[in-house]
Amino acid sequence: MRGKVGMLLDVLIVEDNDIFLNVNLKYIQQFASKYSVGLNVKSFSFAGENLGQFIRENRIDVALLDIEVGKRNGIAIGREIIRYHPLVDLIFITAFGENIKKANKLSPVGFLDKPVDAKAFEKIFYRVLMEKWGKESMENSNAKVLTVRRNRENIELKESEILYIRTDGRKILVATKNGPICINGTIAALENEVSNTFVRVCRDTIVNKREVIRLVKGCITISNNENLAIPTFKHKEIVQKIRS
Repeated sequence: MRGKVGMLLDVLIVEDNDIFLNVNLKYIQQFASKYSVGLNVKSFSFAGENLGQFIRENRIDVALLDIEVGKRNGIAIGREIIRYHPLVDLIFITAFGENIKKANKLSPVGFLDKPVDAKAFEKIFYRVLMEKWGKESMENSNAKVLTVRRNRENIELKESEILYIRTDGRKILVATKNGPICINGTIAALENEVSNTFVRVCRDTIVNKREVIRLVKGCITISNNENLAIPTFKHKEIVQKIRS
């Protein structure tokens, strides 16, 4: 995710009614233009295997989900999306109020009733942007700087530039957006130094949760498309940490 100017959102829309699908596309394009946000939008009118493959293989920042998609339940689709994209913002679109209680368990950013009202859509879209801008602004303006030891010299690293930290033999490997750096120290010591933007995902690895793009049992994918192994028995615990 980039800053406020030039921000890019990867958006998934699942809606089996062509009229409502076109309305959703129109609104999100309209408000993205209004707030100077770039979009990558992918839409599905059928919840088949192609949708599952897309969810598994692509980044999703925001998902607009019809709660009733043919024979498939949009809440189940939401669960699948969260499994791979724990930081996603879900927006449910429904004409069936009785499903809202179940959908609330997925902590969506909001609900839209059919037919979708433009003002209601913009209000939720703006809430998504403010949440993402707010997080990024906080990370950029208040970015913590770590002073670490590399051989015999001290170097400073901004937290916002770090993708993950892990042990590498007797050294500590810090993967940054500018490339890897080997430093002295221990994972335990660094875990005490970094902010809660970082989470311990296994005995020898700490990740920047803002850089996580996919999370499945046994594997976590970072924004540089690198895959890191994680314990399968800690999957739920790790998801909760990353979403917090």
